[in-house]
Amino acid sequence: MQQNPPDSAATGSPLMAIVICHTVALLGIVMILLPILFDRVEKAMGDGAFAMMLVGAFLALTAFFSSFVFRHRLSVYRELFREDRLLAHWYYSEREWQTFAGAELAAEKGMKKMLVMITTGFALLYCGLMAVLHPELTLLMIGVGLAIIALVAGAAVLAIRIARRRNQTPTGEARIGRRGMWLNGALHTWSGGGSFLVSCNLDNSMDPQYLVFCYAVIERHGPQDYQARVPVPRNRLSEATQVIAALRPDFKPKSN
Repeated sequence: MQQNPPDSAATGSPLMAIVICHTVALLGIVMILLPILFDRVEKAMGDGAFAMMLVGAFLALTAFFSSFVFRHRLSVYRELFREDRLLAHWYYSEREWQTFAGAELAAEKGMKKMLVMITTGFALLYCGLMAVLHPELTLLMIGVGLAIIALVAGAAVLAIRIARRRNQTPTGEARIGRRGMWLNGALHTWSGGGSFLVSCNLDNSMDPQYLVFCYAVIERHGPQDYQARVPVPRNRLSEATQVIAALRPDFKPKSN
């Protein structure tokens, strides 16, 4: 049975990201063409016209290629809302979901706190060193350091709020497919663009038990590993084993 996926940012749909990419690409093209098509613009901007064209070309190319990434994510997202393409489709009781959401939020806060602390340390070290070597830049370095810390801290707070809003529901839902997984609005994909699934295992060290997906995404400096955890409902452990077997041909379930 096919279900029409809710294409909204709240449900993790990449559709809005594609629209933004197309809008940015169009803006970049306009920035390139304005000085070419209108002499008045070129004369008014002088040397700045060429700079604007370079920025426009950068925006257009970046947005154009990024749109293909989000198109693939949209394809996976819509596939996950087709019941006949799913490996597992789970709903959680209120107790199961609240236990998972609380643990995930605590882990997210700890990770973001560590990121802010590391960034703050590097910012203070670099800006302090520059201020010592160039005393005339002391005020500028203080401003730069504070700006970096504020940006990272703001991004961390925003990420935590998004995670809290996504998980603050009475119950949760998980959809697992061969190319990705959707968990209550959070989309994870491990196919396309050089991305691949590294491992899929059952973590039975906690209650509830978890399916742990480790996947790699090709980024600027090479593959970057990511991890996604999916709680397994108590009456669906056999399905979790089947998911692992489908994603890992080498998997041999233990006999009871």
